[in-house]
Amino acid sequence: MNVNVPPSIFNLQNAEHEYTLVYREKTGFQFGDIYFDCSGSQIHKKSKPFPIRHGLMQRSITASRLLLAFNKTGSILDASSRFHTNLFLAIIRLARVTEVCDISKVQENIPFLVGLGNGFTPSGDDFLAGFLYCLSHLTRDADRLSLSDIRIEGNTNWASMKFLEYALEGSVIEPLESFVSVLLGGTGTEKPDNEIEKEKEKERENLDEAIGRLCKVGHSSGVDASVGAIMATCYEGMNGDRYRLLIHSMLHSNRIREQS
Repeated sequence: MNVNVPPSIFNLQNAEHEYTLVYREKTGFQFGDIYFDCSGSQIHKKSKPFPIRHGLMQRSITASRLLLAFNKTGSILDASSRFHTNLFLAIIRLARVTEVCDISKVQENIPFLVGLGNGFTPSGDDFLAGFLYCLSHLTRDADRLSLSDIRIEGNTNWASMKFLEYALEGSVIEPLESFVSVLLGGTGTEKPDNEIEKEKEKERENLDEAIGRLCKVGHSSGVDASVGAIMATCYEGMNGDRYRLLIHSMLHSNRIREQS
């Protein structure tokens, strides 16, 4: 969707919008004095569940390293942000309970990130959109979280709440879906042993392309969603050493580099 208004005037938490009527127009819709132009938007169909192929841990580490090449200003990875410490600590706590596959503890820790951070859609929410969408492909139906489980409503703005709601239902922007597809499924094929190296190179190229497209979304939204999706892979039975390597690769080493 193309929003032809600056984000600075678009505050859906403002009480004046509580009873504003929305009108559907030919090329978009009218929300009070704000017009949403949807003429250039495309309908993206929800995909089937992704297969989880061998090498997920290595793809997660590769993706976390690729992230360091992108602009991190204002994102979760920006050590100069005033929100960085709180985001960093909340993500570490969430990752620890994700690693041990404790879905009830995951549920308890998610609210600490809701509405936290920079941006029209706060960094914590963008992170959670990637995290929840990727996690939904790694958990059993019985373990799926709902909007009421994680206390989103009232703790962030309306737009962010809807993005998180859709992520929980398995509907996200196409760049995030494509990235998670490559992250979980690799190239989508299993190769014989003599072609493993070529397979790894192809996976890296696919990850580089997918994460590059995602990181172009918003000022920092794509970067934050990437971090969330990568962190969700902790749920897939990693041992402690590998989990710590992933955390170090994506968060801790980046923090030290920017503060030194």
